[in-house]
Amino acid sequence: MIKAIIWDMDGVLVESEAMHVQAEAETLREYDIDLSNIDCTQFMGMNLQQYFEEIARKMGRDLPIDEIIQKHSETLRGYYSQKFPIVPHAPEVVRALSEKYPTALATSMRRRLADLYLARIGITDCFTVIIGGDQVQHAKPDPEIFLTAAERLNVDPSEALIIEDSGHGIHAGKAAGATVLARQADHNRTQDLSHADHIITDLREISEKLEVLG
Repeated sequence: MIKAIIWDMDGVLVESEAMHVQAEAETLREYDIDLSNIDCTQFMGMNLQQYFEEIARKMGRDLPIDEIIQKHSETLRGYYSQKFPIVPHAPEVVRALSEKYPTALATSMRRRLADLYLARIGITDCFTVIIGGDQVQHAKPDPEIFLTAAERLNVDPSEALIIEDSGHGIHAGKAAGATVLARQADHNRTQDLSHADHIITDLREISEKLEVLG
């Protein structure tokens, strides 16, 4: 029986994945790095530390990761507060479900960036718990962030429905012992989402899935 809902943010509530590469390219141009020949979709679901470490490894470069993260966080402030499109029906679906279930946000993105976006679309108050990737030690696919969210919601992870969009996030959710629902969209059509328990293309389908799950 589902007693709580835990949301990912990027690719689930905010249509950011395609534009993330644009923002990352903007930051990395300062370090003479061109992302045009790198398939960045393979890094979906990673936190910024992991992401830029993987880019450095791919490019064979020794990069100042902490400095890049700081610069990129400033770049992203503008994207989350103004530029990233809202996933269709996200605000109303989150609000409707939060009236029935304790709700958490568990995102690989930094907490202050998550707060910016939630405030922009007016749903901050829908979440009992908000956890950013900078507030846990281990990033997805490690289940730490989901286990922490479930604990703070006072539910067993097996009683939580996690809504994700990336392979890393799905594996983290399953490792936590939760039911995982994946949102499929243009940005992740080439990803393997088969490990999710359910796949949807429209957030309004979540209510129907919950009726089946109980």
